[in-house]
Amino acid sequence: MNKNSIQMILVLLAFVVIAALAISFTHDKTKDKIEMRALEAQEFSLKSVLSRGSTAKIDSVEGFGEFWRAFDASGKHIGYAFICMANGYSSKIKFFCGIDLEGKVKGISIISQNETPGLGTRVEEPWFSEQYVGVSALGKMSDKITVITGATITTEAVNYELSKRARLLLSLVKEANNE
Repeated sequence: MNKNSIQMILVLLAFVVIAALAISFTHDKTKDKIEMRALEAQEFSLKSVLSRGSTAKIDSVEGFGEFWRAFDASGKHIGYAFICMANGYSSKIKFFCGIDLEGKVKGISIISQNETPGLGTRVEEPWFSEQYVGVSALGKMSDKITVITGATITTEAVNYELSKRARLLLSLVKEANNE
């Protein structure tokens, strides 16, 4: 190796060390804000899938994990909210779902997705989420939900995961309550 090669390697190494330190510093300074915004987004999503005026308390049941019990203003138990992770066409689709005690959907809210732009990303459009309201998560949902043209896999993934999680939660809660 000649002297110029060694100098170039040392300069490149210095740039790499400086960049790594800058990234580490930036991460340390912003991680709390990122976590706070993620919690705010989760809270907004939770409120959007529950009935107006309702409150929610976090709970868990073995075999399902965490979920929220929804209560009306008088304290009467009116339903549940939970997070789903569906395997879409090109990504995991994370969304909140709210259901009443009979399994009818109160609302869904997409938290994150990275589906095909212009196709699967349409799951974030209001019309997509709105069509689930009032539909039973325990029955055949595909007859009642309009498929996103060109993104059938995305729609079916949301339907499947929502139905699967709702059935599981209602079953486990019923079992835990000895009903």
